Amino acid sequence: MKKNVVLSYKGEQAVHKIATLINLGRKLAEIKGCPFLDAPAEFGTIAGCYYVPLETIILDTHEKPLKAFDHHDLFGGAVPHEFMATKIITHPLVAEAAQAPENWRYDFSARLKETVLDGFSVFTAKDLIQAAEILLTKGRIRIKAAQADGGHGQTVIADRQALHGFVDLLEPASLTGGYVVEENMEHATTYSVGQVLVDHIQISYFGTQRLTTDNREEPAYGGTRLWAVQGGWSDLIGWLKDPAAARIVLSGKLYDDLAHDELGLVASRKNYDVLVGADGVGKRKIGVLEQSWRLGGATSAELLAVEAFRRDPSLAAVQVSSFEEFGRTEPAAKADLICFAGEDPQEGPMIKYSRLEARYHV
Repeated sequence: MKKNVVLSYKGEQAVHKIATLINLGRKLAEIKGCPFLDAPAEFGTIAGCYYVPLETIILDTHEKPLKAFDHHDLFGGAVPHEFMATKIITHPLVAEAAQAPENWRYDFSARLKETVLDGFSVFTAKDLIQAAEILLTKGRIRIKAAQADGGHGQTVIADRQALHGFVDLLEPASLTGGYVVEENMEHATTYSVGQVLVDHIQISYFGTQRLTTDNREEPAYGGTRLWAVQGGWSDLIGWLKDPAAARIVLSGKLYDDLAHDELGLVASRKNYDVLVGADGVGKRKIGVLEQSWRLGGATSAELLAVEAFRRDPSLAAVQVSSFEEFGRTEPAAKADLICFAGEDPQEGPMIKYSRLEARYHV
């Protein structure tokens, strides 16, 4: 399965994102034992390549139909339509007559209902207000822009006055891409569950996320600690031997199964954020927040896990961690993979790295 590894991205991108993409692409080429091509290319345009796209591949944006491909042709994922790659696919519309993108999948969110938090996806100010007022009867709510990542683009609303103040400040164009309106969870922990496939090595993992503050003193994603095994979901659950962790993993698995069945997902990297916390009346809940079928904050740790299993197939599991830290540019000691260390023109000084922390044998 040796192929040239080539990066794929469009338009102007943040400096730290491109540096991360390059370093992860080089690591993938090293794992696969094949050349790394320096020049980026549009997905599917060069035969015999393994693509590492910055974003999920959106098939209906290509002028010419792509030749048949599968998860061995890219690191990440591909879906038919743009909205499927965002947060808004997780929740239903607030009403049958509510506005939605063309090709909206009504059955998908309906089948997800038991494994996600209460919430709605909205595309107009009117629908946003209606959705928020329904959910505010149960407690505080969280509003998230469809394309936001890294913990940014989120607002917690406690009452109708704050809601209308939020809506008044929205740019009308921003609503076109959609917003998620969902119940806000208290005393919450965000877990990550996912799978990665590189050549013949498949890993499945369970992990916990950490929050930090960025250079603007705003909440931001700070990294993930993962426990990974070689194999599928059942292998992971069997190794964890923890009923609570198993329920979290199974929530991600259900989302993953439905994405393949209902959306036609093709992916070699799949990550699901699962929140565990208390709702507005103190009831404990588990809910999948969103999916990621592209490079993510945990990918550097994922690749260290894949590399560890390639080098030593006798391993039962590994513990790996990714880190994102702001305000400093010196790489941390014992960093096994450095994605970025420097001054980003938009984010300021920051470092992104990962390390292999433990190996477990049978």
